[in-house]
Amino acid sequence: MQIKIDNTAQGKFGIFSFFTGAGFLDLGFEKAGFKSYFASEIDGNFAAVYRYSRKRMRIAEPVFGLKECDVCEYHENAKGKSELSRMMKLAKEDVSLVGFIGGPPCPDFSVANANAQGEDGKRGQLTRVYVDIICEQKPDFFVLENVKGLISTAKHREFFRRMIVQLQNAGYATSHRLINALEYGAAQDRQRVILMGVKRTLCKGHFNRGTNELRDFPWQEFIRFPMDSVAKVKWPGVDGFIEEGKREMPKGVIKELTVQHWFEKNDVENHPNARDFFVPRAGLVKMRLYSEIQVALYEIAKSLDMRTWLAVEDHGIKYNGTPILQHQNIVTDLRDENTIRSFPDAIDVAKHIDCMYFNGGLPFAFEVEHTTGVTSGLTRMLNFRNKAEHLNAHYVIVAPDEDRTLVMQKSQPSQFDDIEPLYFPYSHVEDLYSFISRHGGKMNGVKKDFLLNFMEPCRAA
Repeated sequence: MQIKIDNTAQGKFGIFSFFTGAGFLDLGFEKAGFKSYFASEIDGNFAAVYRYSRKRMRIAEPVFGLKECDVCEYHENAKGKSELSRMMKLAKEDVSLVGFIGGPPCPDFSVANANAQGEDGKRGQLTRVYVDIICEQKPDFFVLENVKGLISTAKHREFFRRMIVQLQNAGYATSHRLINALEYGAAQDRQRVILMGVKRTLCKGHFNRGTNELRDFPWQEFIRFPMDSVAKVKWPGVDGFIEEGKREMPKGVIKELTVQHWFEKNDVENHPNARDFFVPRAGLVKMRLYSEIQVALYEIAKSLDMRTWLAVEDHGIKYNGTPILQHQNIVTDLRDENTIRSFPDAIDVAKHIDCMYFNGGLPFAFEVEHTTGVTSGLTRMLNFRNKAEHLNAHYVIVAPDEDRTLVMQKSQPSQFDDIEPLYFPYSHVEDLYSFISRHGGKMNGVKKDFLLNFMEPCRAA
């Protein structure tokens, strides 16, 4: 099946966009020659970005504009259904084919979301709503984009299968594939499920009548870097931050798949807003303090004869001029720890937890909050706990003293009940570190539970 679109085809094919966000999916279609008729986005912030960027880039807004509304209005509301049908009719008078494109919210299908509720979740339900709208309005073709989790777990996969059957019963021939942005030259390892559908009346002879699946859909045609080739590249690991530092690109790396390549190609350093980048609340001073806190946590563990794991992102930290991984009692590979080896699914999550103590068990797991949010740290620890719930660890947020109220507030949602978070203020970490330094780096006769005296439960007893 050959589909050829050329940039001179503007006006020949039209799109209606749902869950538009900032409009990047729309932009791709427009660059390929499709005409935009309608866009829908519920979040006013995304809608503002959409309008502002189009104005700056001198790209016309859709014929019927961008609607800031809940997509359910076009499914559950008679007036909304009628309005969408009216716009569809007018678009079909203007172009030969009209399609729907959209990527419904993904958190309820995400493998990274420990509380994903699938099709029953508030956001997960929107995938079904989108499919229902397609089946009701019957565009000539459609595109549905979502996360890998939609096909990687049995529960979500069954839901996805039912959606495909519903679409095929509505008269569509379909094809889907798990793609990776790297395959197409984007410098990001991002997997997404793409489901395409075309009315069977428009593609006779190009689908299997028994399965209603499109034949020879050109998924491979535009792949620039096959994943088996990308996987063979010896990509560099995580290096420590060096202020104003520069690194040579390693040999054998595919330059087009590096962020630096795209920065240079798009002259990012000379963009009008090139200086409008994120700065941590206290800048580099606070970043340095984060490393100091990590080192202090390590010394506290060592003084109690415990081994310390630091997140892979922090393996570049240097302590007393020596890489932290070369210091005594540092865990360099979580698979070497018997405590966690029996929970292989938990290891991938644990790699990114800021600090963990081991001593035949796992007494403490820490998230040190400096530039990231408290909620993200709690969520990371919750995800770990759900994959290794028998370890009975204490889950601790380490944060500046002035952030105590924030930590307490962010710890209240019921989703964090199972980890019973504790708060370990920076000042208490520093006090313990000073005490250890004064006593030759050892706390003789002190048990690990002694540390609990320096921590505060985030929930009322």
